[in-house]
Amino acid sequence: MPKNKTKQIKLTSMKVRLFLCFTIASFFSITNLTAQDCSGFKTFTIGGWGTNCHGQNPGCYRDATFDLAFPNGLTIGCGENQLVFNSSQAINDFLPSGSTPRALEDGILVNPGRTYKNVLAAQLVGVTLAMGFDEYDEDFSLSSQYFGNLVITEGVFEGMTVYDFLETANSIIGGCSTGYSFSDLNATATAINENFDGGNSDNGFLSCPDIIYTERTASVNIYPNPIASQGTLEFSFKYDSPINIELYNVNGQFLKEIYNGDVKSEKKYRVNMDTNALKPGVYFVKLITNLQANTKTITITN
Repeated sequence: MPKNKTKQIKLTSMKVRLFLCFTIASFFSITNLTAQDCSGFKTFTIGGWGTNCHGQNPGCYRDATFDLAFPNGLTIGCGENQLVFNSSQAINDFLPSGSTPRALEDGILVNPGRTYKNVLAAQLVGVTLAMGFDEYDEDFSLSSQYFGNLVITEGVFEGMTVYDFLETANSIIGGCSTGYSFSDLNATATAINENFDGGNSDNGFLSCPDIIYTERTASVNIYPNPIASQGTLEFSFKYDSPINIELYNVNGQFLKEIYNGDVKSEKKYRVNMDTNALKPGVYFVKLITNLQANTKTITITN
């Protein structure tokens, strides 16, 4: 049964978004600040996810739930460079994977098994499994929040949600953008996978966001994503508010204002985004209303 949890960012077809770099529709929900319970999350290491089914180990859960949580398969990378896993057995055959963290090989590689080794790809598979199962199964963990909304507390990606980190990592490992080292990506993905290992620990690498959102009151759609030269930012709100939309680079430096004005409830707005002057890479679009600020990751491929 799909989860019925509060969440910060509602993904449109989570299974497709894991994590193809195509058109992305993201929905932000904005309400009042509520009390939070930041316990009860669950992750597994890539060794755990790669086990053969025995008793009640992670391999058994993976076998029982993979086709339901990932009906379109699990994809790592972006654009023309992807790893695709069509079954639980394909995950079992690939994990754990060693070697050095690096970019994916050119092309689409389906169910690579042990013939392909890339520890960064393996760690991203682990993060994706935890997010996908958490999205699908309300009994995967005891938490009332979505795992993907947790915020990284330290390191290069401090302040980024797990959702946005995974999108960024897929863009870089697939060659759609640059901006972070493969070693930093691997260290962060590893720390995420180890943070709540088996649901019995909390290493403090992830924390709850400041605000829990309980009602969808805003819709934001950025397309295409990645953006080659021209993109469209489409948004609407269920309340009146001034709004300021800003663009930041991967280092968090302000680049320019995209839009500044007022929005009326239930009215749809479209803003053209010209990215010709920007270097290829990962950028952040921040939408600020009188209630909330939300950040969306985009990839520029000029």
